[in-house]
Amino acid sequence: MAQKRPNFVFILTDDQGWEDLGCFGHSACFGRYKIQTPVLDKLASEGVRVTNFYVNSPVCSPSRVGFMTGQYPARHGIDFAIHGQAAEDQAIGQKNLLEPTAPNLASVLSDAGYETAHFGKWHMSGAWNAKNNPDAPDAGDYGFDNWACNAMRGEPLWRTDQGEVQAQHTSSEAIVNRSLEFLEGRNATKPFLLNVWFMDPHGVLDPSPEQMEEFRELTPFRGDSDKDSGAMCVYYSAIANLDRQIGRLLDGLDDLGLADNTVIVFTSDNGPAPVWDTGTSNSGAGRTGPFRGIKASLYEGGVRMPFIARWPGRTPKDVVDNDTIMSATDLLPTFCSMAGIEPPPGLDGQDMSEAFLGNSVQRDGALFWEFRFGSWGRHIQFSLRYAMRKGNWKLMMNASGSKSELFDLSRDPSETADCSRYEPEIVADLAAELIAWARSLPSWGKSDQEGFRTYPWPQAGGCAEIAEDVLGSAEG
Repeated sequence: MAQKRPNFVFILTDDQGWEDLGCFGHSACFGRYKIQTPVLDKLASEGVRVTNFYVNSPVCSPSRVGFMTGQYPARHGIDFAIHGQAAEDQAIGQKNLLEPTAPNLASVLSDAGYETAHFGKWHMSGAWNAKNNPDAPDAGDYGFDNWACNAMRGEPLWRTDQGEVQAQHTSSEAIVNRSLEFLEGRNATKPFLLNVWFMDPHGVLDPSPEQMEEFRELTPFRGDSDKDSGAMCVYYSAIANLDRQIGRLLDGLDDLGLADNTVIVFTSDNGPAPVWDTGTSNSGAGRTGPFRGIKASLYEGGVRMPFIARWPGRTPKDVVDNDTIMSATDLLPTFCSMAGIEPPPGLDGQDMSEAFLGNSVQRDGALFWEFRFGSWGRHIQFSLRYAMRKGNWKLMMNASGSKSELFDLSRDPSETADCSRYEPEIVADLAAELIAWARSLPSWGKSDQEGFRTYPWPQAGGCAEIAEDVLGSAEG
């Protein structure tokens, strides 16, 4: 008997850092408080954790475009968070939406007979601002049969397959409720794709007093204002509730007898926001583990995300894959492979289904990034405009090529020792690839700006010695 095509449940959180899960090594805060994620920890123990998983942008909209299309978001003219009005995006040289005609997860699987659903955050067209841009395409225009997408933060208007409705715009519980309704009422003769895209833990967070009780004694993250006081208490409470809601979703799959034939994928769209970010002050408690960088930075903390996959009966239990270098662009060709579907042409991603079986996969080529809008937070987070990873080497470069940084991530995952002075041939080889990739991208009227802010870093004392130590250990 031919094996049934698997269902897919794609769980995406918003601004959750690499270390914001217990199973990715979250360390105790002040010796006793830890983020509680027992559901996700259990999911990881039943499947595979990929520790070198990358999103294609350090901010929301382009990251989601990479997941959906299997292509670098710059190919679609989306480099930054999409605004409500097209003029705002035109002013910064980007498009206001992902074209509905672009191949994407929903349309490809729908054409192959899958029922498709999306609940939660969208942010790939002006439809996320339902009030100001009512004519923008909705999720249904991209191939989703069932959908409910939030509007802007602070605006409780949702656009759904049943029209516009009022709802709690940040509620993880509401997103899971709609997901469970879909699972219960779906066409049982078809396999399905279900996107469950949470807004948490992106600020503004609003856990209930009951949810915060467990963490109420946490020392305030910053004590200079009431708004920032207790940010970790709020953040940890939101993460714990998010974990509980994911538990409800997984329980629903079990109760409906769907779990055994359903591939679960969990990850985040980019690194955590800085604590000073207006309107998202409670997001600043996110953590990136050993990595430098946060949201809006091309250092590892901005683009390297936690990744968990479970395929019951196929994925070995409790696998930690430290060797596969995986990208968000890989999801579309990987899902196609699992479903026995021919992927659309022109994808930047590759089939990583073997990694879902517990086997490490060798990446065919390099990964590339462009982010031209400047970093946020402390100056140490500020990254250059372009980046690439090939094997263990990561090169970062500005648009003119006058500045570059080179890191050996196998020995320096925190990106503290710039080796570019000591490996000019490697820099030259990688830079040629990076420049060729950058020149292959459509311009969409964007400028050659280096970012909103730069900082003239001096050469810190001891950097040469650190780099030499890294290179010496590499040679040994």
